[in-house]
Amino acid sequence: MRVLKCYHDDMKIAICDDEPLIREQLKNLLDQIAAAVPDVYAYGEALLCAKAPYDLLFLDVELEGISGIEIAKRLRSQEQETKKAPAVIVFVTAHASYVEDAFDVGAFHYLVKPVDAQRLARIVHRAEKVLIAREKEEDKTILVKAGSSMRRLKVCDITYVESSNKKVLVHTRTEVIETYARMREMEALLGSGFFRCHRCFLVNLEQVTAYTADAATVTGGDTVLIAGSRHAHFCKALLRQVRGATHGLS
Repeated sequence: MRVLKCYHDDMKIAICDDEPLIREQLKNLLDQIAAAVPDVYAYGEALLCAKAPYDLLFLDVELEGISGIEIAKRLRSQEQETKKAPAVIVFVTAHASYVEDAFDVGAFHYLVKPVDAQRLARIVHRAEKVLIAREKEEDKTILVKAGSSMRRLKVCDITYVESSNKKVLVHTRTEVIETYARMREMEALLGSGFFRCHRCFLVNLEQVTAYTADAATVTGGDTVLIAGSRHAHFCKALLRQVRGATHGLS
């Protein structure tokens, strides 16, 4: 059986599953697929205590003690506090019914036990592409005029953009920058990683930490409005973003 091989040497991978046979199977398959050697955990608490910045994590949903869904929520909180890039999380489960809960915590995909080697290879290959694209995106910058000077901002540091009369307020993780521009111009400048959720708000989908029917919360705790007519489109855009646009996976 031919298995796709991935070559991202720097990709840090972890497995967290309380079933020894599944841990061993995943490790053996990943040794064949990925260039990196995965770390292995039997308990979610051990994974949390490690506080390691993993790129790709295979997490059992039905862990003993704290569930895999709760472990993922705590990992996301750790990432926000330390400003680490979010791990690509793949849930491993015996029941596909858990999938909806998995995507609520920004899961990339899921595997049903016993793990199929070809499906695992496709998921790892897609995750590798997402990580490479993320690295490129982290280097992307824009220039904005603030007062009498020009400022270069990293796009990944922008949480949202807010319209204010004839100006826009660019909110970053550390400051707010006022500049003369139209929201339409900012939308084109920032690209597809940002979503126009309201006529007054343009939000960085990577920075969304929670949302309701009419508002989204971003890193740092600020809230932006979601127009009723844009809510369904927002949900679809956010799902595509957290899944890394994994079209074609089965």
